[in-house]
Amino acid sequence: MSIADILGLVGVIFALVGIVLSYLAIRDGTRLKNSSERLAENTAKLLDTTGSVLNRLSEVDRRLSTRPVGPFPEHVSAISKLLCSAQQEILIACQAAGYAATSAPALYTEYEHAIRQRALAGVQTKVIIPTAAQMDLLRREQFADRHQWEIWSGDPRHQQSLRSLERRLGLHRSIASLSDYLGAVNEEELRARRELARFSDVKEVSVLMPLQMWVADSKSAMFSVKSSFGSVVSTAFETVDSSLVDALISTWRFYDSLK
Repeated sequence: MSIADILGLVGVIFALVGIVLSYLAIRDGTRLKNSSERLAENTAKLLDTTGSVLNRLSEVDRRLSTRPVGPFPEHVSAISKLLCSAQQEILIACQAAGYAATSAPALYTEYEHAIRQRALAGVQTKVIIPTAAQMDLLRREQFADRHQWEIWSGDPRHQQSLRSLERRLGLHRSIASLSDYLGAVNEEELRARRELARFSDVKEVSVLMPLQMWVADSKSAMFSVKSSFGSVVSTAFETVDSSLVDALISTWRFYDSLK
């Protein structure tokens, strides 16, 4: 049961208790005044208790060592916040230098800014990404069925992203076909790689990484996994669990050992 479900259940329970108290007060007609006073007093206590319990449950939710953040690209903002908290070292292993650059340009700008600012503050940043060839292959597989491209490009949110990509690359024509899109995305990714290399130690590996991660100071991390087998949609989680953070760092080192 999720925290939201628990909060809802607690609210229902306290509502039922309030109804019972009201019924008992009304039934005792000979002591209506006193009962009303007691009802008001009990209701005030009930509200205080409800608020206290809800606050405690919210605190428990905040203190969970590992919790979901959300799907891509919405979770990019939380990743940027994590990176901004780093004081000594950032470890990144993800599928693209321009993470969310074409899906959510504003969030990517925030992400890129966080990396740049931490680097300028002296934070050592190490990034592992697949080669550009591997990324191009992944995108072509994503739209292997041309019908998927028609659905994706027809989404108003993606159309807005395409217009933003055109402006950023200074294109004088619209991205109308899959071929246009792949060419533009590859160009944007190369630009992002050059920018990332200015502020980070970047390593390219000839594999795709099923588990993406961002680790700050070996203390806190976020990681992203596919929502389902064969899906291109990923969901991110944040954690301060030391064992899990250590496991993510071990995975990062494994990626780093690859050629």
